[in-house]
Amino acid sequence: MKKAMLLGVVFTFVLMVVFAPAAQAIPRGSMVNMISDPAWKEIFPLRIGGVTVMSFDGYSAPDATSNPFCVCPMPPPLFYRIGIPVSFNEPARLAEAVKDAFYFPSFGFRIGSAGGSTKALGAATTNQVEGQQNSFYQAHWFVFPIWSLMGLLTDFVCVESGAEIDLAFLTEILPTWQDDNLSAYLTPEVLLFANPVAQLACIADSVSTNLWRPLDSMFWCIGSSGSTYPMSGHFSDHNNIQSAFGATNRMIFNMGRLLLLWDHGVNACTPVVTPIWNKSHYKMQRLRPTVQKKAWPVGTSSWMYQHFGNPPMGSGVGSADNFSFLLFRKKLCCAF
Repeated sequence: MKKAMLLGVVFTFVLMVVFAPAAQAIPRGSMVNMISDPAWKEIFPLRIGGVTVMSFDGYSAPDATSNPFCVCPMPPPLFYRIGIPVSFNEPARLAEAVKDAFYFPSFGFRIGSAGGSTKALGAATTNQVEGQQNSFYQAHWFVFPIWSLMGLLTDFVCVESGAEIDLAFLTEILPTWQDDNLSAYLTPEVLLFANPVAQLACIADSVSTNLWRPLDSMFWCIGSSGSTYPMSGHFSDHNNIQSAFGATNRMIFNMGRLLLLWDHGVNACTPVVTPIWNKSHYKMQRLRPTVQKKAWPVGTSSWMYQHFGNPPMGSGVGSADNFSFLLFRKKLCCAF
């Protein structure tokens, strides 16, 4: 029995070392460092003209084309332009999942006080309800064109430029995020997937996500985080890190439904509106409360990234259970 327990401990430790890169502790209330915090290797592989120029052993969605040339429409009198397809993974957005309403861990500050309506709008933590443990998280979405902010590659046509840090969405003011039943009015298709058969099918997506990549055809699933629906901050999961990751994944889908997130990995000539997401085109790196130098695809199990992911940080606003993730999106463009 003792040998079996010892082997179990050793096996668990090996899994943690292999699958969870070292996390770097960050002081509470510190802003994201645009130079040292991002996992820059996650932009690879870099492919030019269908040929891999710089490879990478991490996750990346496959290219939509392998042709050495691309042709895009243009206004008269040219009508068309010929270029070379370039693909990589672009760090471009920040997504946060917080238990403290109106707290922004990416920047280390909070709007408003700890009491009153601010607390009522959703500073919820993991709790016990009817014998089942649930989590609730508010979520924030930031436009974060990191290369443009750093003044790098500003002349490169494939990089988002001219934009600034912008808070594009926060759920504290969204009534449907607080209530599962109310959210169904905005996403009536939830009636098609709120059944055991559809939910059991998500097991296939979870297995595929952790072994290969997310299944885009199963858009109602978020791998190991459960279901995309209801579009709220509630999760039937005792694991805070998994629930927080799921909340930011739902924000990706939500921003697509609101036409505020266009997919850059479908067409080399122009981004495409995707009210039904291609979730395989996105991966996320944890920046707060600790920095992990690796990005994971949508729906990945927390077994891969939870090591030292939510350390105790005292009490009060900005303590544990407030997460920030850097979103890498698949970028395919026609360079010329």
